[in-house]
Amino acid sequence: MEKKVIPIKPVVTFTDIHRKPRVGQSAIVKPVDHPSNLVSNERLVITSHVTRVNKHTGEFETENTLYVPATKLNFVTDCV
Repeated sequence: MEKKVIPIKPVVTFTDIHRKPRVGQSAIVKPVDHPSNLVSNERLVITSHVTRVNKHTGEFETENTLYVPATKLNFVTDCV
């Protein structure tokens, strides 16, 4: 039996959120430590499409990256 290889996505911390992540749409956040030299860690970025959102931790996943908030963020109570 052949093993399925699951690629590991980079984990990026963000500090500001300007468009709340919703599955199927892009989010707008300010990354702190994005590893790509094509992404500025000093300005807002538009993410690829969001595939998963954890409303209780503030973490969300896109097609390319897992985003985690720098401080605890609860989309249920902290973001309207």
